Amino acid sequence: MRKKHVFLTGEKQVGKSTLLTKVTEDLKIEPAGFITRPYYIENRIKGHYMHSLLPCEENDVPISIRHRKNASLSILSSFDEFGATILQKSRHQAWILMDELGVLEEEAEVFKAQVFACLDGEGRVLGVLKKADTPFVSQIRKRNDCTILELTQTNRAEVYNQLVAMLK
Repeated sequence: MRKKHVFLTGEKQVGKSTLLTKVTEDLKIEPAGFITRPYYIENRIKGHYMHSLLPCEENDVPISIRHRKNASLSILSSFDEFGATILQKSRHQAWILMDELGVLEEEAEVFKAQVFACLDGEGRVLGVLKKADTPFVSQIRKRNDCTILELTQTNRAEVYNQLVAMLK
């Protein structure tokens, strides 16, 4: 049985988001959903923001603030208001990109409910799942309708081919 949703996981900076971008471009998939990106101040990462792939009035909303190396504060209202709205609007699309899900949204209950509504819906979810052991990430990993592919420095071509075959 083919699983409906696919998530990439792996170590930081291994190329998960880059691979998803390449696959969606190569297959001409135009997903709804969101991507997260770092923001910089004086050439240093100071947090992350969420970018909606659907048109919206306000975009690129901060979701975290880095307060020291490897330590960030989550902005729960950004997840529960902006992020949840993105997913609610994306739920009825054929493809939903979630790049990435992980630790920051662990306490964002409204956002997490929308993630699960998307996973339970008609569309297919393609995403990045942080390599973390949190209750939220574990719930997604345990779902019968999700395939989790681990990306490493050495298996990119293999994972790319697997992903393309799964999504065609």
